[in-house]
Amino acid sequence: MTIILITSIVVLDQLSKYVVTINESRLPYDIWPGIFSIQSTHNHGAAFSILQNKTYFFVAVAVIAIVMIIGLLNGIARQKAALAALRGQAAIRGIVFVEIALSLVMGGAIGNLIDRLRFGYVIDFLDFKVWPVFNIADSAITIGMIMLIFGVFKVSPCIR
Repeated sequence: MTIILITSIVVLDQLSKYVVTINESRLPYDIWPGIFSIQSTHNHGAAFSILQNKTYFFVAVAVIAIVMIIGLLNGIARQKAALAALRGQAAIRGIVFVEIALSLVMGGAIGNLIDRLRFGYVIDFLDFKVWPVFNIADSAITIGMIMLIFGVFKVSPCIR
């Protein structure tokens, strides 16, 4: 399941960025004028465009995060059977929730890492006007981190 989710995020992210890139001459495109548009921006920094032009730093951070998540996902896979035997299906649901959260973060990290390695920047295109422009990988990372925080403090059987 994790490989399918990670791969789906990476493919959807890269495909959407490709579509935006080949249509750059038509952008920005207002979906809801004044509220939401599609526009191509090149983010040489991190979230909210902080730490501009630190590509090698962001590549290193992404690689470290991906390696750590691989280790965590491998540990989760090994613990699923033990958790089911000790604590039942509720424990499995909790660990699967954390597994999905880690998969979202990893898929997003890989999507943005591909951009940084190919271009030296990340392609952002979703513009809600009241928020910095972002992409599908950013969304996956954000949702995954929110789930992870929630999972660690509310759902995960590992901390009870």
